[in-house]
Amino acid sequence: MALVLAGAAALAALGGTWIAYRAAGVFRAQYADFRPPRETFPAPAAPLADLTLRLGSGTVVKGWTLPSANGAAVVFVHGSPGDRRALLETARALHGAGYGAVLIDVPGHGESAGRATWDAETLEAVRAALDAAAKGPQVRRLALVGYSMGSNIAARVAAAEPGVGAVVLLAPFTDLAEQLRYQYRHRIPGLSEAAVLATRIAGVPVAQMRTTESVAALRGRALMIIAGDLDAAIPAAMPRALFAAAGEPKVLWVVKGAGHADARRIAGPVEFDGRIRDFLDASLLGPGRGAR
Repeated sequence: MALVLAGAAALAALGGTWIAYRAAGVFRAQYADFRPPRETFPAPAAPLADLTLRLGSGTVVKGWTLPSANGAAVVFVHGSPGDRRALLETARALHGAGYGAVLIDVPGHGESAGRATWDAETLEAVRAALDAAAKGPQVRRLALVGYSMGSNIAARVAAAEPGVGAVVLLAPFTDLAEQLRYQYRHRIPGLSEAAVLATRIAGVPVAQMRTTESVAALRGRALMIIAGDLDAAIPAAMPRALFAAAGEPKVLWVVKGAGHADARRIAGPVEFDGRIRDFLDASLLGPGRGAR
């Protein structure tokens, strides 16, 4: 709370003006994303199973798993301020094609302990999820799927983990500070800096949240980028810049009429999940080996 008050005081230094009032509103809205409400989920129905991971700090991370039938598994990383349910339907669709899945609440979200700061502990949680996925019977191939904030985490983990053979980034950004400046852009110069300030005060390592270097470091591992052409939070140039920075093989799909969070609904679940499945089949299993 002291940090929030400090941020508010910094904004108040603008003076008791309408600009200061608007900046304070931006600050509060952005800061709230990093204090999401904790959730308690009912016991999952088979084949979903509960997963508990304990990080080096002692933080407990909760999740779900789906078993693999084709020797491949996918780890899903949700966005901010979401939880593991956000990508569950795509995980179920891929499971229907033989893929295993691990979906976690990153620290500070859903049922997981810790703080929602998207820092080193979040990277550790995703690495632990990959380890859990790799322990599935006969699992030999791994992929990562990340959405929005989770896309940055997925790319950074994959860049450092050569065992990840394919990466899917949904609504990804190149640089978090620039993304926030775009999302909160306003005719009043500098208003978006309140969002950047709120994110830093919340404990997010903004300077480290850059995705371009990570996709470039995939070094020949397959990358799929999915973005909406009407995304109000991420400029269209960002997914295209990530695509340009990546090596082959790579796929860019811009969903016409989609915003930041509705590409699956706009494209239709069958096409959306099917394109991801086909990409993973080609990248992990090889031609003609995917289940239908």
